[in-house]
Amino acid sequence: MIGPLLPVVYLAVCALTAYFGRNRRIGYWGTFLLTIPLTPLVMLVALVLLAPMTDAPGHAERPGRGAATRP
Repeated sequence: MIGPLLPVVYLAVCALTAYFGRNRRIGYWGTFLLTIPLTPLVMLVALVLLAPMTDAPGHAERPGRGAATRP
């Protein structure tokens, strides 16, 4: 009974992990696709260790992504 439900739960956890990786360089879909073979736990550790794209040195904030624009 739980056998058919297990892949659905696994993909849901992968999607949740990808949500946390949406602001990283590879984005939501890249994180999601890497999470499937690497397991969500490994990707969560990687996401914690890697800074978000906007916090990385040398990256300027892009307009439309929370950056304040001057008139």
